[in-house]
Amino acid sequence: MIDKKLYVVRHLKTDDNLLENFGSGDKESQILLGQTMDLEIVDFLKSNLQQGYLIIHTDLNRTRQTSQILADSLSYNGYLLGISELKERFGGKYAGRQFNEIKKDFPEINYPNELWNAPSAVDGLENINSFLDRLGVGLDLISQLSRGRDVVLVAHAGTIKGLMALKSPEEQRLEILIGPTPGNGKVFRMIV
Repeated sequence: MIDKKLYVVRHLKTDDNLLENFGSGDKESQILLGQTMDLEIVDFLKSNLQQGYLIIHTDLNRTRQTSQILADSLSYNGYLLGISELKERFGGKYAGRQFNEIKKDFPEINYPNELWNAPSAVDGLENINSFLDRLGVGLDLISQLSRGRDVVLVAHAGTIKGLMALKSPEEQRLEILIGPTPGNGKVFRMIV
């Protein structure tokens, strides 16, 4: 699909992250003021990105804001492109609700990490297959736009998990390059 490397950066911490709310693809939230990109991440990207790379985000506030901070940190002069097909799974009535409230409706699910495995199309929660199909379209768009250039995608934890679900287990090559977990502002490298 993508000829070069896709570096995935999870958006910086948001008000929803702080409150342990479900920040879904149909819920706008803001990153917390005063955040900057970790210098280790910036240095890593500067030393690994090929000339002419692109920065793409999911077209939600939190990824647009993180993309701008990242672009400023990298002295990036290109456009910041939004691909809405890569938004996190739509949460319906669960968007913006605290995980402990949602757990009452789905007690069998371990929160917050398994919310995206919740039953599909319940109260507006996006069907998991539709979500994965949408992410596949988003990856195709990245491939078309990149034309062989490296890409930095600023995305969401659910999007990162969804991108991995699109790959067969033997094809999954997501490497956590900085940090032990997919925390906010962390970098991943995915060869697709």
